Amino acid sequence: MATGFTVRSAKKLLKFMDHSEYIQAILQTIDAAKINQQRYRILFDPVNGSAVDVGKKLFEKLGKVVLINGQMGRKPPHLAVN
Repeated sequence: MATGFTVRSAKKLLKFMDHSEYIQAILQTIDAAKINQQRYRILFDPVNGSAVDVGKKLFEKLGKVVLINGQMGRKPPHLAVN
């Protein structure tokens, strides 16, 4: 049964979602300033899933982010069919 929900419609929906409250709640539970002082590089691999946007925004507040597989809806290279 088709629902009409596609990756494209999910991207449109997520464009309008604001993750700031969620991110602030997480940042309040940790010592973000202390983490930032360490100047970490954070490797973030959301596997092209729904965590791309929120994860990138969160981790950018904690250090320099190295993002791989960060295009929501695309298959990761190891799952792509040639």
